[in-house]
Amino acid sequence: MAIGGVGAGGGAGGVEGQQGRSVLVTGGAGFIGTHTVLRLLEKGYAVTAVDNFHNSVPEALDRVRHIVGPALSARLQFIFGDLTIKDDLEKVFAAKRYDAVIHFAGLKAVAESVAHPEMYNRNNIVGTVNLYDVMKKHGCNKLVFSAPAPATSRPCSATRTPRAVLSCRRVVVSGHSVELG
Repeated sequence: MAIGGVGAGGGAGGVEGQQGRSVLVTGGAGFIGTHTVLRLLEKGYAVTAVDNFHNSVPEALDRVRHIVGPALSARLQFIFGDLTIKDDLEKVFAAKRYDAVIHFAGLKAVAESVAHPEMYNRNNIVGTVNLYDVMKKHGCNKLVFSAPAPATSRPCSATRTPRAVLSCRRVVVSGHSVELG
């Protein structure tokens, strides 16, 4: 795992929002990830983006830095990491406390998922479970989860822990319905 960019530091003057609040965005260099990172920075959050560049490029975060300018860029940190490698996540969470995680690191291309179901299962299931486990261990209980596969929900009670999300979802993985939890 390699760490790049400027660490999250002091905020920009005049930015209203969540000064001192820190959010981890998995898949942060992807299309939705970069748009979310941009908006979080504009709202005053310190942001750490984690990505392995499977479906993205480093230049995407460079473009975010260019758009927001140097003051807001000072609150953006990038970490190259793979959610399927639990040690990568442990290092991310050991280095900093996060108020919340926004999880966009799922793979979603239908043709690729049919051609490489094991890769998709590993990334989308193992990576997500690793993320939940490390979040719980480090006391981070706020999660926005963007499901990479169609999910049909059965009624969920209020989630008290990250793992509880798994107990109330049925997802379609490589064309097969799987009950998680």
